[in-house]
Amino acid sequence: MDTQRLLMPALEHLINTIDKKGVSLRGKVKTGRTHLMDAMPIDFSQELSGWSAQLQSVRKSLISASKELLSLPQGGTAIGTGINAHKDFGKIFALEVKKL
Repeated sequence: MDTQRLLMPALEHLINTIDKKGVSLRGKVKTGRTHLMDAMPIDFSQELSGWSAQLQSVRKSLISASKELLSLPQGGTAIGTGINAHKDFGKIFALEVKKL
């Protein structure tokens, strides 16, 4: 799946890059914002750690959702009983899907 091959490595790279940048900006203060208004001063590394935490949460959600996508009900087996289906139907079907 492109999620595993492309998205997850890119997401991991983004999280690592934000974390490294946060370390390099530790001690640099900026104006925090809330509801589009200036709020309290905040260390830039704190803000970046929030971004990183959000991306880590997204990563967990993607991993969970990806597992659900791996199940493929193919039909053709009389409501899952296998009656009137070739004994290798599941294996053959999986191979055909893999080709696609």
